[in-house]
Amino acid sequence: MKKFLCSVIGCFLIAVAAPAGAADLALPAPAPVAAPSWTGFYVGAGLGFRSSNTNATVTSATTTVGALGPFNLIANNGCNAGVPCALGEPFNGTSFRFAPYLGYDWQIAPRWVVGLEGDFGIGNQTTSLNGGFYPAPTVLAGISADSFAVKTTWDASARVRAGYLVDPTVLFYVTGGPAWLRIEPTSNCSTAAAGNCPPGALAPAVITDGTTRLGGTVGAGIEAMLWANWMVRFEYRYANFGTISNTDLRTCPASGCGAAFTETVGYNVKVQTHTATFGLAYEFSDPVLASAAAPLVYKYRNLYNYAGPWADPPAAAAASWTGPYLGAGIGVRATTTTANLDSATAPLPGGPFDLVAAACINKFGTGCFLGEALNGTAFLFNPYAGFNWQFATRWVAGIEGDFDVANQKTTLAGNFAPGSPGIVGSGTNANNTFAVATTWDASLRARIGYLVNPSFLIYGAAGPAWMHIEQTSNCDSSVTFVPFIVAGSCTPGLLTPAGITDSITKLGFTVAAGGEAKLWWSNWFLRGEYRFTDFGTVRFTDVRSCASPSITINGNTTFGCTPITFTDDLRVRTHTATAGIAYKFYP
Repeated sequence: MKKFLCSVIGCFLIAVAAPAGAADLALPAPAPVAAPSWTGFYVGAGLGFRSSNTNATVTSATTTVGALGPFNLIANNGCNAGVPCALGEPFNGTSFRFAPYLGYDWQIAPRWVVGLEGDFGIGNQTTSLNGGFYPAPTVLAGISADSFAVKTTWDASARVRAGYLVDPTVLFYVTGGPAWLRIEPTSNCSTAAAGNCPPGALAPAVITDGTTRLGGTVGAGIEAMLWANWMVRFEYRYANFGTISNTDLRTCPASGCGAAFTETVGYNVKVQTHTATFGLAYEFSDPVLASAAAPLVYKYRNLYNYAGPWADPPAAAAASWTGPYLGAGIGVRATTTTANLDSATAPLPGGPFDLVAAACINKFGTGCFLGEALNGTAFLFNPYAGFNWQFATRWVAGIEGDFDVANQKTTLAGNFAPGSPGIVGSGTNANNTFAVATTWDASLRARIGYLVNPSFLIYGAAGPAWMHIEQTSNCDSSVTFVPFIVAGSCTPGLLTPAGITDSITKLGFTVAAGGEAKLWWSNWFLRGEYRFTDFGTVRFTDVRSCASPSITINGNTTFGCTPITFTDDLRVRTHTATAGIAYKFYP
C-alpha cells in the first residue's frame, strides 16, 4: 500500500512538473500576453478515491413448507413483540478511483464560466461481513462460512458546471447532475456439509443482485491554468443513490430437506458516496498564451475597477514564496478500520477457559471468523499553519502542522466484541453492539514543492500524525417480557459493566500530495490536498465480571453468569481530501 501511494504521488509530481521544463532554473521575466479565455472543449483524467457509505437491512424473511402458508421468521424470533433484533449492518468502504472526463466551457462574462461535463470512474471496492448470508443474525442464523457482501465498481455522471474566476487563471466552481453507480450485493450461503446450502439442499448457494443505479451528485472544485491549454483541478462530489430493494428466493427439494420448502428474503441497500479527485486536462481552443514558451503571467482584472479592462501585471519580479502562512480547509476523511478478536477467556476455578477454542475448534468443521470491517466517512474542518522557504527559483521547501476536527462512528449490532457469534455475547441481540469512533487527528509534515509557473506550486509532504480512536463495547442490560423472558448478558446482577469505552491517541505516519495556486491580486492562496495515513494497530483488553453467580426473574427463571476477558486489536488507516485557503504574511 505504501509503495503504491508513493508511486502515485511520484507520478503526480513528475506528470505536472515535466511540461514546465526542468532545464531553466530562472523564470522568464513577465511579458504582456492576452488574457486567458476559458471557452472551449477539454478532455482530462483524474486520480482519487471513492468512499461508499452503505447500509443493508433485511425487511422480510419467510419460509413456506408445502401447502402451508408463509411462516414469518422475523415475528417468530420475537422481533415484533418487543425483542430487539439486529436486522441490518453497515458495509462502508473506500477504493482508489481513476476517472477520465471531458466537457465544454463557455466564458459568458469576464468572471463567469458555465459548462457541461461527463466522467467515468473506475473503482473496485467490496465490504463483506461473515457469519450470516444476510445481515440479520437474529432472523437467519448462519455459520462462519456464510457471508453477505456489497461491491461497488464503476460510476459515471453527466453534470452542469458554473464557476467564478477569483483570478484570471483560477476558477472556483460548483457542479451537479445525474449519476450512475454499479452496485452488486451478494448473499453467500455455505455449501459445506454442515452449512445451510450443501449440494442437493437449499439453493442457489450464491445470489448476486447486480444493478446500475441512477442517483444524483453535487460537488465543488478548484481549477487552475498551468501552461498553454493545460488545467489542473481538485474536486469533491457527494452522490446519493437512494435505496435499492431486492428479493431473493431459495428452494430446497424434499429429497434434500425432508420436506420441500422455499425461503424468501427481502432486503434494502442504501448507498451514498463521497468522491475526491485530482485531475489534469487539456483544452482544445486557441492558445491562451502568446506562445507556448511564454511564461504564465496573465493580465488580471483590477479588483477596484471591476468593469474596467484587464490590466497588465506589475513589472516587479514575481513575489517570493518564503514566509509564514495561516489557513483553513474543509474536506472528507475516509477511515478504513479492521477489528480482530485476539483472545477471549473465562477465569474459571480450574484456570482460564479459552472461549475462542471452545467456540471455533470443532465448529461443525466450518471454523470461525475473528474480524470485522468498521469503515466510515466524516466531513472535517482543517485549520493549518506553516512556513515556506523558496530556496531556488522553482523550488520551495517548508514545514506545516494541521489539526482536523471530525467525528465518525461505525457500529455493528448483534455482538459486543468482534468475531463469530457465540464466542463473546449471544450474537443475535441488537442491544449488543461494538463500535469504533475516530475523532480529531493532527500532523506535522515537511513539504517540498516545484513551481510549475510563478503562481502554481505542486508539492509532496510527509511526517508524523496523531489520531484519537475510541472503541465501545455495549452489552445488553435489558429484560424483555414476551411469551418468554429474555435477559441480556449484562442485565443488573449479571455481567458488569454493561458499557466499556477504550480510547487512545495513536501515533502514525502520513504522506500527502497537493497543488497550491497563488491569486495575483493578494497574498491569498488556494489549495487541494490528498493524504494517506497509517496508524498501525491499536490493542485493547476489556474485563467484565459477575455481580453475582446468577439471578432469578419472576421467581422461576434463573440466568447464570460467567466472567469474561477479551482482547481485540484495531488496524486503522485514513484517506483525507481537503480544499483550503491560506494567507501568507509577506508583501
